[in-house]
Amino acid sequence: MELTTDKLLARCTYAKSDTVAFRNRGKYAIFSNFYPFTFSAEGQTFHSVEQYYHWRRLKGAPKYQATMLSFDGEKHAWKCFNYSRNRWVKQVIEADLRKRITYMREGLQYKLKYCEGFKETLLKTGDKVIAELNQTSKPDDIWATNKTEYGYEGSNILGKLLMEARKVKSEE
Repeated sequence: MELTTDKLLARCTYAKSDTVAFRNRGKYAIFSNFYPFTFSAEGQTFHSVEQYYHWRRLKGAPKYQATMLSFDGEKHAWKCFNYSRNRWVKQVIEADLRKRITYMREGLQYKLKYCEGFKETLLKTGDKVIAELNQTSKPDDIWATNKTEYGYEGSNILGKLLMEARKVKSEE
């Protein structure tokens, strides 16, 4: 069952001891949108969920989508992330959070289907909270969490979507 947008946006505080925290490197890097794996969707080839997510946000702007698809190699996901903040791209990129959550869910479904080891690693977390750690210098408490003295705090949308996917897969 999908979490509602309100539940996804609800700010939470998580204790370190009950949480599997991840970034784009380390033991749980496979949970990151930046994790490299190749898959095809909608007639295109993607190299990460991050690339797919931003490409979807650029629907209706084929010139910008083509540029997004041109990024590959080791740092392709960071290029996608940074390109989405370009002042020209910002004028056409999808901003509606509900649609963005849909695109992320779609990306995670592709990851479950095509990324070797992802489903198994996800299921091994059991019932622990999964929290993305903010990786930028600016606070990000919507998609990720920020470290606090006692644990992690933020809306943690990506972590909640991962836990949602884990629940569905564990019940199959």
